[in-house]
Amino acid sequence: MIPEYIARLIAEAVAHNTLSTRTVPIYFQRFPGVEVTADDRGIQDLEYQVVSGGTVVQTGRTPANGLITCQVRPGGSTLQLMFGGAVVSEYTVTINDLALDAVTSVRGRQQRLMMLGYDVGARGIDGLMGGETEKALLNFQADKGFPLSGTIGTTEQNGLTTDANE
Repeated sequence: MIPEYIARLIAEAVAHNTLSTRTVPIYFQRFPGVEVTADDRGIQDLEYQVVSGGTVVQTGRTPANGLITCQVRPGGSTLQLMFGGAVVSEYTVTINDLALDAVTSVRGRQQRLMMLGYDVGARGIDGLMGGETEKALLNFQADKGFPLSGTIGTTEQNGLTTDANE
């Protein structure tokens, strides 16, 4: 069905064919652990909505694998988890199109770990290899089946780079 009206820009307009909404995959998962397998990690049936500019732009419930595709508009969107129709938790989702630091630097590793959903600690990306960053790296190693060393070699660097670019 075609809508009654469609807004269009002239072909010469600067914003012609420019998307104003992007989608970001977000997984809601149980904390990684020895007894949890990749197949049963997702949190199913979480009620959520995405708000942008004060308007609800997306609603739904998480599927069995916990994956949602969040609509992010310029300036960011807010992902709200709901229970019984009430907001119980909020997450600001923005897109940063800036280049990442080199994966050989601690800062570059932290950026990629955060992109992949690993918590590098309350200080965030600070370029320091503290205990929380080490824990994030250990979780990444466990998830990928790498030896649990808490240090990063070529294999882990390649894994971080590949996964962050998917």
